[in-house]
Amino acid sequence: MKGFDKEYVKRAFSSSAKTYDTHAALQLEAARELAEYIPKGLKPQSVVDAGCGTGFLTGLLLERFPQAEIFCFDIALPMVERVRERFKRRVIFFNADCEALPLESKGFDLVASNLTYQWMPEPLSAFREVARVLKEGGYFVFSTLGSATFEELKTSVEKAMAIAGRDGLPPFMEFREVKEIEYMLERAGFREVRIKRRLKVKSYQSLWQFLKTLKHTGATNPHRKGSRSLSRGTLLKEVEKVYQREYPSDRGIRASYDLIYVVARK
Repeated sequence: MKGFDKEYVKRAFSSSAKTYDTHAALQLEAARELAEYIPKGLKPQSVVDAGCGTGFLTGLLLERFPQAEIFCFDIALPMVERVRERFKRRVIFFNADCEALPLESKGFDLVASNLTYQWMPEPLSAFREVARVLKEGGYFVFSTLGSATFEELKTSVEKAMAIAGRDGLPPFMEFREVKEIEYMLERAGFREVRIKRRLKVKSYQSLWQFLKTLKHTGATNPHRKGSRSLSRGTLLKEVEKVYQREYPSDRGIRASYDLIYVVARK
């Protein structure tokens, strides 16, 4: 993905490790829903939590599969350290990138991941890594964000810039279409792919609170290089005016999360 700064993603999640749990209500909700999509009756011996964050999904996997050997990793080392503090010796922790897994081929029954793969510049290469480490018949169960995510913010920025007579729209995070995700999974070697989509609309007191929540969960724009910053005061104030007018809620403003849940079998 052009202009995607993976090192910035790593730094953003590393710096948010201590604030993540306080602001990650949506991520916890998604983890709980994702766990329900893991096939009933599945009894894996070896499980991977890819992009474990502070361990929301890890805890659910431990509860569901107490006899399994569970490996969890994240690109941000401080996140891994938080999981280690939380679960001690119950899981195997390591710091790694989804596009280069230090795991044996065909060694795992289940790879699960909550809201991680939207942060991949090249999801296909990451999906191929999952296919590599899964046993034949193994499952890849994950959640990600779809193309309707934060559509209110993008539209508000576009309208604010038009009002201000400014060009050079700052690049936004490119969330994938469902058909694109399905196509990449098939190319990666998955023969059974089931996808469910749920649009969740959350309310925030203000645009500032919404952006603060994103910052404290590491969910900031990785398309940084050579782009105009949205954080400059005058433009951001105009964006807030448009946002409040166009997308109000009883609590302030609303923001959409286009949640995509995937169950794929190798």
